[in-house]
Amino acid sequence: RKVSDEQQQQRKNKKKKKRKDKGRGRARNKRHKNAASVSSSASAVSAASSSSSSSLSAAQRAADKAAAVVAAGKDQHRQKNQLKKDVIDLSSGDYTSAGAGGSGGRVEREKEEERLFKEYLQREGTCALCGDYKGPENVLIMQSCDHRACPECLKAWLVGLLSRRVDPSDPESAVRPLLATDLQCPCSAACEHMVPDWMMNRVLTKDEYEALSTARLSGFLENSDAFIRCPNAKCAAVFERVAGSVNRQARSEIGPDGKVLAKKYIEHRAANRFRCQTCATVFCAACNTEPYHLGFTCEEFEEYKHAKHCRFCEKQITPKNKARMPANAARGIEWVCNDKECLAKRKLSCDKILPCGHPCCGVRGENNCLPCLVADCDAHAAANLSADDSDFCNICWVEPLGAAPTVRLKCGHLFHFACVKSKINKKWPGARITFGFLNCPLCKEMIDHPLLKSILRPYQRLLQVVKGKAVRRLEFEGLSKDPKITSKTSKYYNQPAAYAMDRFAYYPCHKCRLPYFGGRRACEDAARDDDAKYNPSDLVCGSCVAGSDKSKCKVHGKDYIDWKCKWCCSVATFFCWGNTHFCDSCHKRQEQGDYLTRKKRSELPKCPGVGKCPLGVKHPPNGEEFALGCAICRQRQNF
Repeated sequence: RKVSDEQQQQRKNKKKKKRKDKGRGRARNKRHKNAASVSSSASAVSAASSSSSSSLSAAQRAADKAAAVVAAGKDQHRQKNQLKKDVIDLSSGDYTSAGAGGSGGRVEREKEEERLFKEYLQREGTCALCGDYKGPENVLIMQSCDHRACPECLKAWLVGLLSRRVDPSDPESAVRPLLATDLQCPCSAACEHMVPDWMMNRVLTKDEYEALSTARLSGFLENSDAFIRCPNAKCAAVFERVAGSVNRQARSEIGPDGKVLAKKYIEHRAANRFRCQTCATVFCAACNTEPYHLGFTCEEFEEYKHAKHCRFCEKQITPKNKARMPANAARGIEWVCNDKECLAKRKLSCDKILPCGHPCCGVRGENNCLPCLVADCDAHAAANLSADDSDFCNICWVEPLGAAPTVRLKCGHLFHFACVKSKINKKWPGARITFGFLNCPLCKEMIDHPLLKSILRPYQRLLQVVKGKAVRRLEFEGLSKDPKITSKTSKYYNQPAAYAMDRFAYYPCHKCRLPYFGGRRACEDAARDDDAKYNPSDLVCGSCVAGSDKSKCKVHGKDYIDWKCKWCCSVATFFCWGNTHFCDSCHKRQEQGDYLTRKKRSELPKCPGVGKCPLGVKHPPNGEEFALGCAICRQRQNF
């Protein structure tokens, strides 16, 4: 038993010894590892000391190696500090041991260490764009090129890219597309690394980042042959390029010279003419000309722009088509082609050159020349005109004002002289006499110009005659005190002549050519299905109507003649369409769809005879017009 106790004690001692040896082994291995780290760091120091150069870059590499030693554990702090001091000694040219310099050397080394540390922090926290120190925590590092920039400078640079417009003179135009080279690192002109997308998203607002993304997408699409961009600076929309087809209709299309387009122009049009779906701009995708130059290739159109053109039709002037100058003509009509229409316009055009250097677009014979119509001319801006030479005439809507001699009316509006004359000569459009043709199409004022006075004079006299007749008819029917004339809220307040002209209809007699009363305007509006198809021979005044010796009063004329209703034995109260008299009951039947005008004479009421007829006079059968005599004279007789 005693032996067994001793054996047991021996076993315990052996176990203790094993545990101690195991612990010593761990410590030994740890020391070996630390020694290896120190050895590698020392070798770095040795390599630095063996170098002929003591540059700051070698010191920086040694400092980075020392930082790696720090990561090995807490036991390496002492070695790290010693290595950093050795690095300082190396960079300053002092190769003595860290502990052999004395107290003065340690002070110098500490100062140098502090200087290097400050330089390191200064480099890490300085913005490369503005040069200001922001602190390492306040700058963004571009990992690809190791450049640093503060968020404020980076945002200002990106916003500056967004402020560049397609049209620099128009701040409302679209943002200029951004290419890949536009987003390279701004810290150095030689740096070709891209600014990271996350960095742009961080410094920009949501709207700014979306605008930047749109501009980047536009830049990508613009450099692709599969997409095109609208040249309108305010639109700049991008859409897919899909060429048109050369169909049968395109082969017969007429060019600006009035001839069928040649094959090369048709093919050029199909490949390059596009219409923007956003702003409807029509343009050439090859040269961005708007509108598209129909009938020209891009090269031909460039030549056309710098050539002389006919001042009327804009054809390119060549020695073959240039018209000869008339004798004693001024230079204002020098550049005209030999087309018949252009030669006719030349005869009517003013041949003078204005002080600004542009030809006068007015009419020959005017006392004062028309101001310059060229839009970008200073003289045009000073004249404060309502239109320029590129605006279409508001009467014909076929040619611009610069394509024909133009007049400026008294109201200030501009029209082709020939268009104004044509508008006046066409007179009223239907059977009833109206005077809208004497008004300016834009402001409704009476047309007035010295060269038009002879044309306007007969129609102005006719206007005064019709107006006088309408006012007398208004008094005869007892409507001179109508509420529409006396009410302040009415558009006819204190304007009996305007009310009479709108209420009564007058027609030109086909026989005597004089205006005659044709009933109320309301009847005329509801009567004729197509007023343009009227027969002028149906318009006959009362004095020219055959079959009655009472069709004109010697005292009061023909305007107050009473007529029998054409459809029954009653006095007519309505005279419609300028040739038909109705009584009240027959007029209502006509308005309600029981068209007496479509009935046969056998279907009309029969007269009961002279003794029983309400009119008390002998008259033709119903279905014919018949004059009963002057209404004013009959009223005086009854009185």
